[in-house]
Amino acid sequence: MKNIGIKIFAYIAVALMLTSIAPAMGVADTDNLQDRIQDRDRVNATTNSSPEGTSNQIRQAMSTQERYGEATENFLRIKANNSALNTEEAIEATKEYLNTTIDVMIESLENDEYTEKLNEEKEDIAAATTRAELAECAQDIRDIWREARDERANSTTNSINNKLTAVIRVSETMALRLENEIARIEKNGEDVTGLQEMLGEYKAHIAEAKEYREQAMNANTNREKQSQGFQNMKQVGLSIKEANAVLRNMLTELKQHREGLVSLSADETLTAEGDGTAVLSGNFVLSFNADDVILVVKDMAGDAQVDT
Repeated sequence: MKNIGIKIFAYIAVALMLTSIAPAMGVADTDNLQDRIQDRDRVNATTNSSPEGTSNQIRQAMSTQERYGEATENFLRIKANNSALNTEEAIEATKEYLNTTIDVMIESLENDEYTEKLNEEKEDIAAATTRAELAECAQDIRDIWREARDERANSTTNSINNKLTAVIRVSETMALRLENEIARIEKNGEDVTGLQEMLGEYKAHIAEAKEYREQAMNANTNREKQSQGFQNMKQVGLSIKEANAVLRNMLTELKQHREGLVSLSADETLTAEGDGTAVLSGNFVLSFNADDVILVVKDMAGDAQVDT
């Protein structure tokens, strides 16, 4: 989620900068632009002194981001000297900037539907001859980007929500099982005060996670509140993490109350007879003989080597 979020918000700057093409809009932030222009001039001077065709080869070797960066700087430099963007040089620089912007968006989205739409805009850009026509292209590109961004954000949010909902449901089922187990222990006359307190804390964290999840879903229906929605999603994860910390302590405590609990170490041997279920947990090498049994192995840590 984090990487996706970074991509989405990083490229918002790309879309917003398109407004600088429209006559009524201001120029994008040009702090330190002069230094970047000087660096680019030095590169151009080196390139111009090279054999014919070297410039194109260098450009082909550049990444999409590098081509976009070069086109952006060139566009800003020309706009700084000619805000009307009405010369042939300005029109060509604007076209190059728009085309590289589209390339960055396509690379980021990796979506065939929006790739097709954006490539269609390239055709309109090629046919444009005035700044007004290019401004219209820029607006169309921004609209496509907003649509794609919103669709991706909704898809990501729904996926995360589904996973969190599943975790909460499992946690609620676990709480019910723990409640039944504590009731059984109490029925046997044992003190379960500590377990009941931990169970109450566990339930409180799960309830808190559910509340944050509901707030997150409500916030994500409103674009202005989506930032708060992401924060609520984060809080869901933190609440579940706190619940799991309590759960680990509860399971440790419950082990001491299990009927027939035996702890083994080194090469000790356990002999048992009768019908029922034997549960063995820990990090061990086990050798045993049994008749008419069902063996179930649960690899909780994900690193067991099982050979039966």
